[in-house]
Amino acid sequence: MILGVHTTPTNEQDSQGLGDLMEKVPGDERTEVMGDKGYKSKKNDRLLEEMGSNTIYTLKLLIENLVPKLFSSRVNT
Repeated sequence: MILGVHTTPTNEQDSQGLGDLMEKVPGDERTEVMGDKGYKSKKNDRLLEEMGSNTIYTLKLLIENLVPKLFSSRVNT
């Protein structure tokens, strides 16, 4: 579910706007953060850790790590 939106100018890297975006999301809703690889950086990893959030999943990581878990939980029930 999308809980916040922040747009940036085309000449600004997406990763620079993560802090502004996260401030729009209530603290108890910041547990899982997903985005494309444009948001992945050491600075953003630290920011998310400080906010109590898990690190950003790129689409590749999402497919490799979360999708199999979702599928296996449905098969095993």
